[in-house]
Amino acid sequence: MTSWLLTISLLFVLTPSNPSRCVMGGTASGAAKEAAAVFVGKAVARELVPLREGSGQAVAFKFRVERVWKGKLLEEVLLSTLQVEYSNGIVSLPAEDFSPREGKSYLVYAYAGEDNRLTTKACSRSRSVNVAEEDIRELGAGYLPEKEDGK
Repeated sequence: MTSWLLTISLLFVLTPSNPSRCVMGGTASGAAKEAAAVFVGKAVARELVPLREGSGQAVAFKFRVERVWKGKLLEEVLLSTLQVEYSNGIVSLPAEDFSPREGKSYLVYAYAGEDNRLTTKACSRSRSVNVAEEDIRELGAGYLPEKEDGK
């Protein structure tokens, strides 16, 4: 009886209560084909961007771009996330969204959102550069972002 209870208890503890619906598959080059832009950059600032409709604001991050594989990007870009911050202080954060932290570097697969702003997508391959070595190797050398003055 004790071993039966222990088995049931372990199953309950080891089963995630909110399993991710994302299944990472495919290749970096396949994900890059779907993306509007692919780059490595450091998240340097968190900003709020007004939404067209509703009382919330989209949470966005300014990135200092270091290397580009797809897209015509300047040295700094703004990336909107799926997170929304409302006037009452509540933040909606989809579990599958890419959520960068200021001061950290990421490999970002960005998509065209409203008004062609770059945005994240649930279940994308965006991740910390510390765990993106395989993707970066597959993507190749890339190129430098354009200077702000167009040079």
